Amino acid sequence: MALFSERKRLKALQLAEASGQSFWTEEIPVEARTKIAYFYDACRELVDSYGFDFQFVVTRHVCIGLGINMRTVDFNALSQMEEAERFLTLVEAIHLTLEGSRQPHLAPQFAEIVNGVFNSYRVAYKLIPEGSQVVELESLELHNSVVDPVIRLLYGQPKLESAQLAYMAALKQISHHDAANAITDAATALQETFKALGVPGKALGDQIKSVRMSGQLPRRDAPMLEALIKALEWVASERNQNGDAHTVTDATLDDAWLIVHIVGALIVRLAGSPRS
Repeated sequence: MALFSERKRLKALQLAEASGQSFWTEEIPVEARTKIAYFYDACRELVDSYGFDFQFVVTRHVCIGLGINMRTVDFNALSQMEEAERFLTLVEAIHLTLEGSRQPHLAPQFAEIVNGVFNSYRVAYKLIPEGSQVVELESLELHNSVVDPVIRLLYGQPKLESAQLAYMAALKQISHHDAANAITDAATALQETFKALGVPGKALGDQIKSVRMSGQLPRRDAPMLEALIKALEWVASERNQNGDAHTVTDATLDDAWLIVHIVGALIVRLAGSPRS
């Protein structure tokens, strides 16, 4: 659970993003590095208690990976490592070492903590547990081309306020690691956009049918409309199967991100300037 200062920081961040600003970066702020360093220390103490020299193994992985002679990887080394490439190498080494330790269940927990910290500070990297690899966040480009435009589109338009609130709620749920609620909120954002545009239907599925039959888009957009309808139906299906209203909890954050991006692209296409 986030404490007061963190909740205040995240709220300010979300308000700024709601006005169209983007904060995604490849730099890793000292606060993010320090949080990860604290969890590293907790893992080290627990693993060492089982007779495994955790710090030694991590340091060995780092020295081999970077081709350097590093004395030791400790809390200070992690929190003060400003160069992103070296810090991310340390993160990979820690996860790899946890997997090979006598407490391997800590590895996925470490990955979850790292990815949660990265997301909350909008650091454009992700630790993939399979293979202990850090990758650049592929969705960064999608954020620039989809998420940011939809936030700017919805912001300051009274008739789209409900859609904006739902879309921002979806992003907030992702930052809280709540995939099911994020899916539900994303679908609600699409539903509220339809409502604001005068598309009839009490439920998202009904609105999808209305779009299919309405002829709202020019005839030359027919191929795009077919793809649009399939995407809308898929979003509605995901909401029914994985949304929190149905108490299904196996939706992943990757599922949620995918739906948020699809919904965002559809909102920009539908609520943007009409094509002649």
